[in-house]
Amino acid sequence: MTHSQPKWKRKGYKSEAEYRQRLSVRAKTRNAALAATSTRGYHYSIFEAMWAMGDYDTTQVVCTKQQLMAKVRCSLKTTRRALQNLRAEGAIKPLKNWQGGRHVPTTWQLLVPGQNKTPLDRFAAQMEEQNDREAAWRFLKDKYGPIEALRIMDERGEEPPLSD
Repeated sequence: MTHSQPKWKRKGYKSEAEYRQRLSVRAKTRNAALAATSTRGYHYSIFEAMWAMGDYDTTQVVCTKQQLMAKVRCSLKTTRRALQNLRAEGAIKPLKNWQGGRHVPTTWQLLVPGQNKTPLDRFAAQMEEQNDREAAWRFLKDKYGPIEALRIMDERGEEPPLSD
């Protein structure tokens, strides 16, 4: 199936550069998480498999224990123990369907162990702030004109966006 729009546009990004930057930040987050975990052996392999199975531009993964077992080639008991250890360490956090069940996919948030915020979370917050500033600039510029909008933005301690 071919699409008329590029992937970055379908995913809701403003530009290809923003999309590529998000992918770069996700890769850095993945590398930091894998380096910070203290788990080894199958537990490390399961954590690595979860990062590989995750969506390419977020830190969330939806998978079942059976999918992890098949990918890493280990037993259900090992998979459960690994998920418990990773949760205790703070490397993963269940978001949805964490009660589990046979073949019930769980949505997991993948984190850097020992940190509350990941580089991807900080990037998302930064992009949100930038979008808020741009929206404020457009509103003020349309309502008061560009010179008055600059004065108002300066009083708030905000800089107007570079692009118009």
